[in-house]
Amino acid sequence: RFAAKALATTVAGKKAPLLDNLKYVQGEPIKVEPGRVNVIEFWATWCPPCTKSIPHLNDLYQRFKDKGVGFVGVSGENEDVIKPFLAKTPAFSYPCATDPGSKTIKEFGVSGIPASFVIGKDGIVFWQGHPTQGLDEAIEKALAGETAQPANKTE
Repeated sequence: RFAAKALATTVAGKKAPLLDNLKYVQGEPIKVEPGRVNVIEFWATWCPPCTKSIPHLNDLYQRFKDKGVGFVGVSGENEDVIKPFLAKTPAFSYPCATDPGSKTIKEFGVSGIPASFVIGKDGIVFWQGHPTQGLDEAIEKALAGETAQPANKTE
């Protein structure tokens, strides 16, 4: 249900938001620039489906980081909630940021989590969906330079 709600607003095929509101609590900020693919994952510490997808996302991060793919996990929670969670979750090794005022969450139209987005080399949201349902393939296609896909509608 969370994934279906997350896709209520489709941003695939539209210019990606700037990500200028994020406050990083782990790792280096991702660079949204021409020629670079980025993965944005919206999650929360209190969300069981989100925490269950962390090992998968970490595997993808390890697999694609040397191919120039940026990753960031974005939470609307405060830094004082996220930092202790990260400290006790070694599988969460990719960059993580808070979204003060939920500006980025709103710009992506996220109404449920977990929700993943791939920004293609052209700065357009290439794909959106649940992190365990097609994200791997979407990253591969975005790296190959394919154009935006319609939203992955999951029930």
